[in-house]
Amino acid sequence: MKPVTPTEWKILKLIAQGRSTNDVATALGISKFTVLSHRRSLLLKFDAANSAELVRKALDYGSPTWKPDDESLQI
Repeated sequence: MKPVTPTEWKILKLIAQGRSTNDVATALGISKFTVLSHRRSLLLKFDAANSAELVRKALDYGSPTWKPDDESLQI
């Protein structure tokens, strides 16, 4: 698997919190199209068909700094 970038991890955390594309874009100060591009990249990296499968596979894969309920990314 290709490495997941820090920005992709941030987006993944917000997706795991159930945030919409617009909410993620607002929280990170980027366009919704950038969020969609990163989401597409994440789906490919984790070989996932949808957001639910993406989050499950990311949890299985793990990251030392990743927790879906991370308070630092609450909106």
